[in-house]
Amino acid sequence: MTYDLNPEYVKGTINVKVENGVYSIGMNCDLLKKIDGNFWVTPVFSKKLGKSYVPIIDLKLDTCKTDPTLAENPLIRFVSTEAKKFVSFGLMCPYEPGHYVVNDFTFEKSNALMNFIPKGNYHVSLTSRHQPPGSKELNKVMSLSFYADFE
Repeated sequence: MTYDLNPEYVKGTINVKVENGVYSIGMNCDLLKKIDGNFWVTPVFSKKLGKSYVPIIDLKLDTCKTDPTLAENPLIRFVSTEAKKFVSFGLMCPYEPGHYVVNDFTFEKSNALMNFIPKGNYHVSLTSRHQPPGSKELNKVMSLSFYADFE
């Protein structure tokens, strides 16, 4: 797994654990700046087909404009509902400076969503970007990337 934290926005650690084929993501970070205006979260889930990875899920959500639990996309609503079980913060911005934790965000094999994921090799990535109010700049806050095998 690799991740990149913009030191102007956040410091801390992110990890991915694999136990008995179950993947969990943890985060222990301090947010250094207030995030408001626009905050784009972009998860991409790509399946290996042949020699390359092809995106099967490629979403973009502004959590300052849309409550993820009320999003039109049912996948975003589902993931957001699951995420609320593991996070120490609200999913909609603004996000105030402070300490934020994701406590082993996990999709269990028994989870309904897992039944729709075909077996195979995957690349999972997530990027977040902040556009402060009144600014045209889009600043990367963090990104993570890892490979997973679902059997």
